[in-house]
Amino acid sequence: MRSIRRIPVCLLWLAFVCPLLHAQSSKLIEQSNYARELMAAGKYEEAIPIYRSLVAAVPGNVGLITNLGIAYHMAGHEQEAVIELVKALKLEPRNVPANLYLGYAYLSLGEPAKAIGPLEIAARALPSDATAQGNLAEALFALKRYREAAAQFEKLSQANSSDPEVWYRLGLCYQALSQQSFDELQKIAPGSAYWLALVADSRVKAMELSSAFYLYRQALAKDPKLRGVHAALAAVYEKSGHNDWARTEQQREEQLGKPNCAIEKYDCAFRDGHYQQLAGLQGKTPEIYYWKTKAYQKLAVDALAHLGQLPPSPQLHELLATINANERQFPAAVEEWQKAYDLSGHNVEIGKQLALALFQVQNFTEARDLLQGLIQKQPKSAELNYLYGFTLLSLKQPKDAAHYLQLSLQMEPGSLPAHSALAQAYLAMGESKQAIPHLKAALPIDHDGSIHYQLARAYQASGQMELARAMLEQYQKIHSAQQAEQQTLQEQVRITAPGPG
Repeated sequence: MRSIRRIPVCLLWLAFVCPLLHAQSSKLIEQSNYARELMAAGKYEEAIPIYRSLVAAVPGNVGLITNLGIAYHMAGHEQEAVIELVKALKLEPRNVPANLYLGYAYLSLGEPAKAIGPLEIAARALPSDATAQGNLAEALFALKRYREAAAQFEKLSQANSSDPEVWYRLGLCYQALSQQSFDELQKIAPGSAYWLALVADSRVKAMELSSAFYLYRQALAKDPKLRGVHAALAAVYEKSGHNDWARTEQQREEQLGKPNCAIEKYDCAFRDGHYQQLAGLQGKTPEIYYWKTKAYQKLAVDALAHLGQLPPSPQLHELLATINANERQFPAAVEEWQKAYDLSGHNVEIGKQLALALFQVQNFTEARDLLQGLIQKQPKSAELNYLYGFTLLSLKQPKDAAHYLQLSLQMEPGSLPAHSALAQAYLAMGESKQAIPHLKAALPIDHDGSIHYQLARAYQASGQMELARAMLEQYQKIHSAQQAEQQTLQEQVRITAPGPG
């Protein structure tokens, strides 16, 4: 999770603590006031023992139990905070401060699913509180509930247009929604002109111009009147130094004329900037998914563009890192992620992205040191345990790697990358038999046949010759098909002059 937005503790206490001990002794009131002063001064560790003694002296007092939980949270003791705040909510389930800080504690522990319920209660009770609303949005985002998260971030952007985190998260929500829409298109119309044009767009962003050229040409072959494709081809020609060919394609785009908005209503809506309207389309046709995908892409670009208008921030460096990575400038991406990580106060989520960027430049030593610190913050994160295990495996430490990969799979048994990495660790230790179930589990992500080959070898080593032969045959089929595909692509993706109009 990203850094947790916190409300000023002293404001909560002034409204919440003073009446608690009205009927109690003056000594307890004095202790309560002193604890409140410590909290207001940021001395959370010193406040904890005082609240513990107050809770013991006044059993069942919801306010004191809640304050103890909040003190634990503010001091960074999230597990202890959860214990106390859950106790408070058993006594008073709708208690707003207890729900609010329980949600914060769960977010800090990397457990957004548990944070949602408490944060929803707090957000409903505090509709104008940007902190409560922001943390609910963060939890929704972490759970990939992007549509709901986007709605929350939209409200936050209207309330505070100078918050870079809001714009960045909103942009990421729209990017994710665009991907979801494309995935639906791919299910119902793979290889269609719509699908080809969108894939070509993504290749342009990755500077894979030859591939983009081929895909745009294929899209036009299936739908010569698909608007925007000739213009996109013109841009590819310009980027590859063929300005004369670019002019030809631009002229062909212009020859299509203006769209008839009575018929081409989605095209017209897109040209007029009605992106939210297109994003809200309910149909399930290829055309609708095409325009929804493009609309979400535009909404993402618009949201992220606000970052460039704001002062330097972690979010700005995250955006620059992503751009560098998309253009395969991986060392530059590492630098930007490092700046984002430092500016964010060593945020765990940004740290994960920095680790992945370090993987791209094969710097596993720095990645290991980084991930060690991140795991201390979120020991129950399946992703962090997987990344750390993968790093140790890359550093030729398979035994240590296996430990963390096993932990990751205990937390997330369906993680195919973790199964694959654990299999590699077992193979490196010469434990082929233990590797077999994990290799089998990882077969769906075997894009080049390597896992099939390793499974065949593992079957051989364990004496299962028939299974080994069958798996080796599958590997050979995959390998041969891949070689043929690569040869075909090499022949197809040369950028050539425009064909007949």
